[in-house]
Amino acid sequence: MEIPKTMDTMNGSQEQRPPLVVTISLLALFVFFAGIINLGLWYRYRISPFYSQTIFNIICLISFLSVPHCNPFIWSKTLIKEKASRPRYKLGKGIAIGLALLIISVKTAGAHYFNYCVEDSQPHVMGNIPLDTLVFLLGAFSEEALLKAGLLRVFLERKIPRILAMAFVSIVFMLMHFNFSPLHLVIYFFYQMYSLTIFSLYPSMVFVSFFHFAWNMSMFA
Repeated sequence: MEIPKTMDTMNGSQEQRPPLVVTISLLALFVFFAGIINLGLWYRYRISPFYSQTIFNIICLISFLSVPHCNPFIWSKTLIKEKASRPRYKLGKGIAIGLALLIISVKTAGAHYFNYCVEDSQPHVMGNIPLDTLVFLLGAFSEEALLKAGLLRVFLERKIPRILAMAFVSIVFMLMHFNFSPLHLVIYFFYQMYSLTIFSLYPSMVFVSFFHFAWNMSMFA
């Protein structure tokens, strides 16, 4: 016997559709940008994908902020409100902040060493500091929206085990930054697992986006 859907159930299913549709659409758009537009601009005009990718980042943020039930910051507030009712929330939040500061400090020290202390080093430098900083900031917020408020949220709402969801999101992040260096791929995977662990303890989209931004900027130490 078929169980009739209540209004609450119907509303719940409708609320879960937009993140899935938006996430899949934006992932497909990312592949289009990375695989066609960016390569075309580079080979034809020598325009760096670093800047052309900003167009995708802006589209990504506008999509998540404008589509009903997809706003990553509203979703984040809901998660924080749920976490705050638990007795160990403040401890988890403190651990998350500590983990973020720890890894950023380690990477900053390592980047400074390889940028300036190694023989024949070639330091990472910014061509245009205000513009490059804005690009990194947009990239951090858009990628966090796509991966955590999009892909991770879709998995969790469909009751996928968190560890499997985290691993899959980390693989997608790794592929989004694909290059032919196995070491870099491993770093990207474990960075995202680390970031997802921080987000599990303190599910603030603002905090995790600024953590991502700091991680990117630390390479210029």
